[in-house]
Amino acid sequence: MHDASAKDLKEALRIMGIYQSNKQFSETELNELVAFLESLTGEYKGKLLTNEKVK
Repeated sequence: MHDASAKDLKEALRIMGIYQSNKQFSETELNELVAFLESLTGEYKGKLLTNEKVK
C-alpha cells in the first residue's frame, strides 16, 4: 500500500480490509468508505499531535 501499488483508494481499502481486518468489504461498503473518506476536509497546520495523558 505504501508503495502506490493500489490503483485507487477503493482498491487500497479492499486490500487493507482483507489483510488488516480479515474483512472482505462489499462493493456498497467500499463505495461508502470511499465517499466518506473523500468528504473529509481539513488542512494540516504543522502542529504536532500530542496526548499528554499517554507517557
